[in-house]
Amino acid sequence: MKTSTKYAVVAVLGIGTAGLSVAEERPYLGIQYGQLQTEDIQMPNQQTLKLNHLGLVVGANILPAIGLEAQYSTSLEDYDLGLGSTLATETLAAYAKLQTPTPVYVNSRIGVARVNYEQTGLFTQSKTHTSGIAYGLGAGLKLVDTASIEIGYTRLPDTEVQGQATHKNELVTMGINFHF
Repeated sequence: MKTSTKYAVVAVLGIGTAGLSVAEERPYLGIQYGQLQTEDIQMPNQQTLKLNHLGLVVGANILPAIGLEAQYSTSLEDYDLGLGSTLATETLAAYAKLQTPTPVYVNSRIGVARVNYEQTGLFTQSKTHTSGIAYGLGAGLKLVDTASIEIGYTRLPDTEVQGQATHKNELVTMGINFHF
């Protein structure tokens, strides 16, 4: 596990558990699978890169319809860019979340996120990151009192890669949350 990955997991758990002390409803821990989609804004005809991501989410409602959530995700495998180059990505975010207090629910979130890019070539390695506002929408279904499934879309901050291109970042996920 990368050192930055270890720090990110600790940060997600730390941020998420900070909200647990004021939680009105049961806190939750979830696992997510999805895709980080990134494309060069200046070259819209270029292929959108889709990297499979695995994520961890921790959250709690501080009021029936308002919650706090922390999220970490990382690419499952390096994306092959060709000519011996690969790309790996990870995200770390903290959100305020509005959610309908019903068994079938919709939610919206806004917060801050950091997106890390790591590109490795035959003889080079470069790391780029960006931080900024992130927002998204989701929907879910409470299966039982202790579990729910959820899908989500999150628009992450744009990333400037080596001063040459600006990449639009989007994260699409589905997952299961365990309430305790």
